[in-house]
Amino acid sequence: MSGAVIAVAVAVTVTVLALSGRGSPGGTGSGTAAPPATTVRTATATVPGRDGGRNTPQNPGPQDPPSSQDPPDEPDRPGFPAAFAGSWSGQVRQNDGKEFPVELTLPEGARQGRVGYPEHGCSGVVTLIGKPGGTSLTLNERITSGAAACVDTGTTTLTREPAGTLHFSYTGSSQGNTWTVTGSLSRA
Repeated sequence: MSGAVIAVAVAVTVTVLALSGRGSPGGTGSGTAAPPATTVRTATATVPGRDGGRNTPQNPGPQDPPSSQDPPDEPDRPGFPAAFAGSWSGQVRQNDGKEFPVELTLPEGARQGRVGYPEHGCSGVVTLIGKPGGTSLTLNERITSGAAACVDTGTTTLTREPAGTLHFSYTGSSQGNTWTVTGSLSRA
């Protein structure tokens, strides 16, 4: 508050001196009016705050950078619901007729799980795409180990079936070929 009082006092003093001719070049100090000033000066009061009073209403100073505690720009994205969470396994069939086992682990509340194709020696990560809801989930699959034996990326859709199983449906492309894999998974 004392900074504001000083700034106002300085502004008043400058104005009085300018009008009386005492603060201007060539002023006589006798009370006669000085020639009109060609420069206008504006005084502003300081506003105390986090910066110790250096910033003014006209110059608010730097803005605070976003905090790591600030909420993300994207909406809340829940993870795997309980109905899908857990370890699953089963036989699946590829569009060329080959059958093989698949293993899937989806931790409840997480957005990432694991997938494995033990017969092919490859495994990787599945990531939930979008918000879960209803009777199906869509996952992005990325093979991280043994990629030479499997298509390295694709999309998997899991749909709950009445018997408590999951319908597994995968689509991926490699070297100009589109591969689909479908089957039923049971809790392991």
